[in-house]
Amino acid sequence: MTAHFRFGLVAGYSPDLATWTAQARRVEDLGFDTLLATDPVAGADPFVLLGAAAAVTGRITLGTYVLADPFRDARALDWQAQTLHRQTGGRFELGLGAGRPNADSHAATLGREFPSPGERVTRMAETIAHLKRSIDRPRLLLSASGPKMLALAAQEADIVTFSWHPATTEDQAQSIVDRFRGLAGPRLPEIELG
Repeated sequence: MTAHFRFGLVAGYSPDLATWTAQARRVEDLGFDTLLATDPVAGADPFVLLGAAAAVTGRITLGTYVLADPFRDARALDWQAQTLHRQTGGRFELGLGAGRPNADSHAATLGREFPSPGERVTRMAETIAHLKRSIDRPRLLLSASGPKMLALAAQEADIVTFSWHPATTEDQAQSIVDRFRGLAGPRLPEIELG
């Protein structure tokens, strides 16, 4: 079986909307498959910027890389994701993660709690269960490296990206990937690895 290979760009900076939309057009013109927005994008909401990118592009897949689940209510997230998915004709992919360890200050600015890592994974499983109720949900990308997130990703994700520290060795990275492959079992061929 030959796997399809996609090339994308993760954008985490946007000084203004004109620069962001020009970047989106350029990424599409250069032939990239995806344009992914961080959370936040230099302080900006990724959904707002991805909507603007959708308005000036026609082919490229747009997505989040990755939304910190603690920043949003599951119902509001579902509404935003469904809207962008429909309005782009299915060109949106929803990337979710439990939130990086130092994201508690941004969560506080949003009036949101930032619980322990284990509690964040449990809450994200609840968010995913809510999202799965939607009939036409976007593809789900999950960022994972710890045992609980790897297990959740193996069960629920369409796309998995492995999140590890920059100092992670090749052997440590291989161990994480091998653990995921074991957890995914027969689902592995259906899951795109990022």
